[in-house]
Amino acid sequence: MNKTLLIACPLCDSSHHKTLYKLNGWTLVKCLACDFVFVNPRPTIEEFERGFGRSETDQTPPDERDIFNVTESFQAYYAHGHVQETEKIQKILDTLLHHAGRDPNTCRLLDFGCGDGTFLTHALSLHMDAYGYDIGNWNQAFLQVKGLSPRVFIGPLHDTPYTAASFDIVYANAVMGHFYDPQREIAYFSKILKPGGILAVMSTPNINSLFIRLGVDSFDGNVPLTHVSFFSPDTLLRVLQQNSFQPISMKTWGVPLRLTFPPVFQTIMQHFGRKSLEKKLTYYESDCELSTEEWQDSLLQSPLSRLLKTCHMYDIVKKSCNIFLNAFDGGQVIDVIAVKKS
Repeated sequence: MNKTLLIACPLCDSSHHKTLYKLNGWTLVKCLACDFVFVNPRPTIEEFERGFGRSETDQTPPDERDIFNVTESFQAYYAHGHVQETEKIQKILDTLLHHAGRDPNTCRLLDFGCGDGTFLTHALSLHMDAYGYDIGNWNQAFLQVKGLSPRVFIGPLHDTPYTAASFDIVYANAVMGHFYDPQREIAYFSKILKPGGILAVMSTPNINSLFIRLGVDSFDGNVPLTHVSFFSPDTLLRVLQQNSFQPISMKTWGVPLRLTFPPVFQTIMQHFGRKSLEKKLTYYESDCELSTEEWQDSLLQSPLSRLLKTCHMYDIVKKSCNIFLNAFDGGQVIDVIAVKKS
């Protein structure tokens, strides 16, 4: 049985809320004062960290822990969906460097929630002074075989070695939903960034997405135990502004997985998640260069996506859908780039 803790709103400390959803055995409530959505009662910090394969009471040496002893969602996510195209990463970095007014070789970057180190590896290839942080120790096998362990800190936020005003860019991809104490964690970003530094909060699940409002979204795995905070564009912008950040750009984009992958494909993905994770580690250990095409094979391709690509309409349809969704703040996820006020 999960250990839980009743809390007030993590953003405004109000105790007035209403039940919004029942999700994965947990209750999502909406604060009546600020509209923030969060799990309440939520897991204790010990239960929460255990969901990431890390616990303060775990005395097993890191190199003896089972890399596969993680949740099915982590296995599927990192085995299948987290191999980002080089071009996409380069475009993101170009944008962030432009806003920061830095060249790669003079820029210090933190990849917060670095996962398997894909983004961090690319930043280092550009001669950036780049580092990574993650809460869980489940990803150490990835980091070790890629030679990233010396540049990545794994552990609780209060133990991180980073000093105040020491980074030009903080990149936080798909992490906001995991924030146990959003005010504290975003204040930490403000602390470690230099004045004028850039914060990129990317792929934050959007609780106000059109698909959730229409009742056709299954949250794409963004569920408790490990997801406890659920932002809308308004609540995300508000908490950033409360912590000395000025938004530069914001967009919502994307559709739920279930609309592009039929249920049978999702079942197959989960069934083979562990084997694909093992395969990915084997590739890393043999020092092979992984391409997007190697992992987005026929098993993982959406039939709809493949049809549109065959007709050379995929990019047009994708762009049109995202323009429409963004106009109503209805995309599946939220991207925000913000500057720390001087």
